[in-house]
Amino acid sequence: MTEYFDIPEIAYCRIDRAARLIGCEVEDLHHWMETQIINGYLNIPFEKDLMASFDIDCSKDDADNYLRSIDWSGGYFPFTDYSIGTLAVAIFEEDGYPLKCLSEFGVSNFDGQICGVWRIDSSLVYLFDDSNEIDIRRLLPYGYNLNKNIHISASVNMKVMKKNIWIVKEDIEKLAGKKFKTLEGGLGNLSSRIVNKLTHNKEDNTKTINSRSQFIKSLLHIHYGSDVAESPRRFLEQKNSTIIDDFRKLNIKPPSGKSVQAWIEMVDIPFNEES
Repeated sequence: MTEYFDIPEIAYCRIDRAARLIGCEVEDLHHWMETQIINGYLNIPFEKDLMASFDIDCSKDDADNYLRSIDWSGGYFPFTDYSIGTLAVAIFEEDGYPLKCLSEFGVSNFDGQICGVWRIDSSLVYLFDDSNEIDIRRLLPYGYNLNKNIHISASVNMKVMKKNIWIVKEDIEKLAGKKFKTLEGGLGNLSSRIVNKLTHNKEDNTKTINSRSQFIKSLLHIHYGSDVAESPRRFLEQKNSTIIDDFRKLNIKPPSGKSVQAWIEMVDIPFNEES
């Protein structure tokens, strides 16, 4: 007969809470992590603004199609229900697309913010040293709906207090020999909650983006005239245009004309109304 916990299911909790649920010591959990019986996890709030370098272990074409096929919801992408990343520059075009392909390793890479629940893939062999912290260098996504054909990892550089390691439901049940009772409606989706929160801020984000675009368009008008301000792509793609000459003189790589055109085409220059 299946034995159940007295409380409804939880998806993850800190290591001290897990020890109480299982009926063991925190040091026991450290030992089982070191011997790879269970895994350790981090629960990273998106407010932390932690940057990571994401590797997608597949061909560039597969990685490119994978990233283009998803709804970024304003920049945030749930790799799984619990593990979330961002694309630092979410522009899907040939010029300026930030995906870097390391062909000699068969890996594609992009930089962005990381949040949600991620599995620690380094440093768990140092849980019994004298320090209260461990250095984390590599994380893996956690969740049932992870794409099985694409291997994703995140390189980070962070120190974490050992008490802030988390344990997930599956490992708690395995060690305790008990099951959690399923809640009606399920545990919910961490990714969707974060995306929903961001969606509530979408109007404010749009205002900020429009203000930046107006500023860029205004500067183009001030320095290069109305023709460049209205059609920057045409001039940025001319090798002998004044704006390209200025970039060349200062040894600055010009942006993609297609990108700049997309930034400014939906806004107008905010001229003062004539009195």
